[in-house]
Amino acid sequence: MALCFKPVHELYGAEVHGLDLSAPLDEYAIEQIRKGLDEYAVLVFRDQPLTDEQQAAFTRYLGGGKLEGKVKRAESGLKFDLGAELSSAPLKISNVGDKEEILGKNDPRRMSKLGNRLWHNDGCVTNPITRYTILSGRIVPPVRADTQFADTRAAYDALDGWLKEQVRDLFVSYSVFYARNSLGFEIASEEADQLPQAEHKLVQYLSETNREALFLGQHASHVVDWPIPEGRVLLYQLTEHATQPQFIYCPSSGFLGQQAA
Repeated sequence: MALCFKPVHELYGAEVHGLDLSAPLDEYAIEQIRKGLDEYAVLVFRDQPLTDEQQAAFTRYLGGGKLEGKVKRAESGLKFDLGAELSSAPLKISNVGDKEEILGKNDPRRMSKLGNRLWHNDGCVTNPITRYTILSGRIVPPVRADTQFADTRAAYDALDGWLKEQVRDLFVSYSVFYARNSLGFEIASEEADQLPQAEHKLVQYLSETNREALFLGQHASHVVDWPIPEGRVLLYQLTEHATQPQFIYCPSSGFLGQQAA
């Protein structure tokens, strides 16, 4: 079957058919996937059982042979010990521990991952920003555990003209400490200084498609050079706007906006 993209909605998102991601990819396939990501933002490859090594290889294809340094967390209580680590093993997002045990409700490792349930941009605390994120579902629970995506390009397009002008040149501070602290983690100041943080423009220009997108999420701590309360109100309002049903796609159930119509 030839490589093809099946759009799932008029805004963004597409299913990809005609590829076996466990096999080596040629330059044509890699370039088409990159173009598909530029156009559709979210690509879904169904029925692709991958090993860690195969997922890492696919990631290297898209990244020109490179993997981003992975953040390694050794957590004791609510403390963090961070260090950059290059690894071929994908980051595990699970409620299962290293010994295949179900983590307890109050286990810090489980609580740390609860932040994944909130809206966020992967790689926003690094400089440069992470270009792609690859998710692979290995063991899917029998209950709803959906991963949702928000099209912040369309959300930016839908802003009033005066608001576009107000936010276009703003910079935002993105912080792991702020994201964890907002969930109730009590992190000592000396530990907070070790946590990744970065400043990026609130509106990102996407040169491949000549579009602009809001860059938001739980790590967005404050607007640079604004009073913190005023900046956070703006970020809350923009996040609420960008996560309306018409902008959300859930691969397991389709667009929430469609369901609500």
